[in-house]
Amino acid sequence: MSKYQCVFDSPQSYPLSDDCYLQGCNPGLLRFLLSYLQQREGQLTELYLCTPIYNNSFLHRALQKLAKRGVEVRIITRPIDSYPNTPPRWIVDLADQQPAFDTAKTPYQVARDIFADQYKRPTERLRLQIFPHLAVRHTEGNPFAPGQQPYSLEVTALLCLFRGGGSVLFSSSDLHVGSGVREGHLLLEENDWKLLQNTRRFFEELSRLAIDVQAFDFKHQYGDFEVPSLRLEQRLPVFFLAPFYHNSPSQAEAELIQRIRAAEQRVYVQSPIANCYEYEVDGHFHSSLEDEIIEHFGFFRPVLERASIKADVRFLTSSYPEGGKDLSPVADEKAFTEFVRIAKATPSNQLATLPHLGSSFLILDDQLILSSSPFRPDVFVFLDQVRIQGFTAAESDGYRGIFSTTSLLWLVDEPSVVAAYRQHFEHQWERALLRWQKPR
Repeated sequence: MSKYQCVFDSPQSYPLSDDCYLQGCNPGLLRFLLSYLQQREGQLTELYLCTPIYNNSFLHRALQKLAKRGVEVRIITRPIDSYPNTPPRWIVDLADQQPAFDTAKTPYQVARDIFADQYKRPTERLRLQIFPHLAVRHTEGNPFAPGQQPYSLEVTALLCLFRGGGSVLFSSSDLHVGSGVREGHLLLEENDWKLLQNTRRFFEELSRLAIDVQAFDFKHQYGDFEVPSLRLEQRLPVFFLAPFYHNSPSQAEAELIQRIRAAEQRVYVQSPIANCYEYEVDGHFHSSLEDEIIEHFGFFRPVLERASIKADVRFLTSSYPEGGKDLSPVADEKAFTEFVRIAKATPSNQLATLPHLGSSFLILDDQLILSSSPFRPDVFVFLDQVRIQGFTAAESDGYRGIFSTTSLLWLVDEPSVVAAYRQHFEHQWERALLRWQKPR
């Protein structure tokens, strides 16, 4: 019988919520995770961790301890040059509210020590691996700028295997050190055999393609990193989006739309970035599409359609066209403004903005769908033959390969879990600072 636990974290829980903590951007989630690993320490045999940024020393020491006790530990992350290396900030130890380092540091600088230690003095049974797949589909911008590489990995998940069972932990937070506290969540499910099986398959494929830190070339751009794409049938409750699962983002979007159209009472959307209304897909870069630019409508359109049947439709995001303090400017302001205009045309739609959101999920009637990625258009695009000769703002040989994020969707219909996330959403909704108005 499966067992769920869910935990939430928010800036309001901390005295210095604008500061960076040594315990990471969600200390409450870290506390729960470390406690859980300690409880299961004697039962664990294997552990897989996937996370975009790996620089939390508390988590690293806990995983080192498990490895030294005989647990096979595998950590998969993005190349360190993708870690934020913006102006450094002071990092405070939550235990005593004192600076943890003699100097201000960036997330990259904090991670560098962990990477260097594992590179020079590897812990037996612990493998730190790097998945360098780039998510590139156009020539604009600078995809190879230090600290801004568009690597595809966007999943923070933990697979624990122990005698007689196992568990999957999914979090909206990578627990990284070097930014302020954001709203976030963690969901744990134990002993769901199908979930364990599908998650292990994902981790094993990801690990097979990843590169051990000792063999990784930190000076190489990996624009030629090849990822074979498997044809795999997937359906919710857990859906992995990845370059090695052919057309998985498109398939995930199709199933998402199907479930949205079945909702009758409520559709709640929470995401730091909310821009899945309309976008373009370059058919030149996909083997089954014609050689033309395809106008594509994302799943926000069927969400808006739910308002026509008087369903309770709400959008909560940190995005806003003009940006502002602690708000995120949108990439395509024109499309976003049109989305807001159409949304406000139906009174049943409600839209609000709140800073510091870190999690993305949908509540569809009595179902919950968690996403490891914000609701951006590119998350649901899969292109299997990208061919770019060069970039407008970078010296590079170009890029050849598959465009896809590495993400996941997880559907949960356990009433207690759905109720907890609904309560969490409504609490955030009540705190919203800005209600969107009709664009002039």
